[in-house]
Amino acid sequence: MDLNDIATKADIATLADMINKLIAKFDEMTATSEVKIYTVNQLVKMGTVGGYDKIKTLIKKKLLQTTPDGKITQQSLTNYLKCKTQSHGK
Repeated sequence: MDLNDIATKADIATLADMINKLIAKFDEMTATSEVKIYTVNQLVKMGTVGGYDKIKTLIKKKLLQTTPDGKITQQSLTNYLKCKTQSHGK
C-alpha cells in the first residue's frame, strides 16, 4: 500500500464538505428549473411526434429516452426533434 493513497481526517472532512456543497447546488438547480415529463398518451395528444405506435417504436429503438417509469422528458423530446430536423435539412 502506498502512503500517498491514505487520506487524513482533514481530507475526508474537506471532501464531505465539497460533496454537501455540490448536493446543495444540484438541489437548487433542480428546484428552480421545472422538468417537464410526458406520458406516451400525452405526446400522442400533443401531435409533435406521431401516433402511439410510432412513439413506442422510437422508444424501442432508443431514439426517445425514457425515465425508469416509462415517461419521456422534455429534454429527450427536444433532442429527438432537433436530430430529426437536422437530418431532413441535409
